[in-house]
Amino acid sequence: MAATTMERGYHNTSSSYVLPNDAIEQDRLNAQADAIVAMIGGAPFLAYNRHLANASKAVDIGCGTGVATIQLAALLPSANVVGVDITPVPAPALAAAPPNLQWETGNILDVDMEKQTDSLSRGALAPNTISYFFGCMLFLGINDWHKYFQVANLMLHDQGIIEHQDLDWKFYRVGTDECLSDNWKWYARLMEAVKVAGLSEISGSNAASLMETAGLKVIEVRKFEFSFVPSAKTPNSQAMGRYVQAKLMLNYPELMRKLLGSLNIAHDEVEQLIRDALRDLSSEEGIHQKYTVTIAKKA
Repeated sequence: MAATTMERGYHNTSSSYVLPNDAIEQDRLNAQADAIVAMIGGAPFLAYNRHLANASKAVDIGCGTGVATIQLAALLPSANVVGVDITPVPAPALAAAPPNLQWETGNILDVDMEKQTDSLSRGALAPNTISYFFGCMLFLGINDWHKYFQVANLMLHDQGIIEHQDLDWKFYRVGTDECLSDNWKWYARLMEAVKVAGLSEISGSNAASLMETAGLKVIEVRKFEFSFVPSAKTPNSQAMGRYVQAKLMLNYPELMRKLLGSLNIAHDEVEQLIRDALRDLSSEEGIHQKYTVTIAKKA
């Protein structure tokens, strides 16, 4: 009997986001959220202890399954917390949401910077009202980072805080800045596709510069190793490596097919590039991408 392939569900929006939106993906996102917390030191928000004591309104952009948003609402019980995503959050998040949390469906890049005629800026995310603007792992969904940080600056009130957590695409040897992916053919082709999609190769490390350009004042930058294979050399990243091997790598072939589809590459070549990627990304312990957390304020 021939094997059947399960159809995956995807976002039906104009966003550049290419990963699915179904129960399998929601499980992966929840596991990823847990691994990120372990990687960055046990808390999902690095700005919380020092900058958010008096926050009155907080927003989680690209909230996905709502895990981090619910945590944020629990940490800030006196604040109005808003979770925003391009499609509605799943039912478990709706059921678990505390009274101070609301959900909004929309694309942050659709905000009208001049007249604020869009639903987000006319409603829950009105200009100059946000104390804390949080975004995490948006590198596959944001194709205009200049506007993203301009919108953040518009929505933050004076002295409001933005925290951005994201990845760069390049891959490195454990505990070093020795780049491995510069020599990989599949990686070069994938980066061609990333550029065609309007996405950035450096969504993490470039955030500080873009924040400053948008008028925000950077106050902290920290880097972590987003491991693809666990290594004893980076204990905090071991959970990430286990998550990647168990869940993310299962999505990598389809991610590559979606992106490479824009390059008009023959099917057989695409499949060979995928095989090469799966080999290289599991080739040694501690192989990782750089994960950057950038915190800034509206001066």
